[in-house]
Amino acid sequence: MGRTHPSLFPIRTKLLHPSVIFCGVWFGVVLLYSMHLSYLLQYSTREVLSVTGYILVPFVGVVVFYNAFRQFSLLAFSSTKTTGEVDFKLLEQRLKVWFRAWLVISLIEIAVSGGLPLVWLVANSSKTYVDFVIQCLHGLVDSLL
Repeated sequence: MGRTHPSLFPIRTKLLHPSVIFCGVWFGVVLLYSMHLSYLLQYSTREVLSVTGYILVPFVGVVVFYNAFRQFSLLAFSSTKTTGEVDFKLLEQRLKVWFRAWLVISLIEIAVSGGLPLVWLVANSSKTYVDFVIQCLHGLVDSLL
């Protein structure tokens, strides 16, 4: 394993940390739910906030505990890090292939469903999000993101 030059990697940003993304997604869910853009929503914003709290509080607790333990272990057991070479061309090629696959499958799902749920909502259609996508394929498509 060789060492790579630090300038090959972009500066790490806190916004891309998995914890920030996880919390951001849940706050986004609360924000969208509080707008009540659909008549299918059954719960009040207060109940959604409560459930989101039940999800986020243990998660944040584990993150804080993990980071404290990690800092302690780094101080107690210093080690040298080696990083492997990253083939950026191969990575970019694979990302392009999978993005194209996701795009094609998503377009097929939209065609089979007959449109997008947001358009249906604006057009006062009787279709809902439940009518959207090909059920057996949508989980795979979501995992590609």
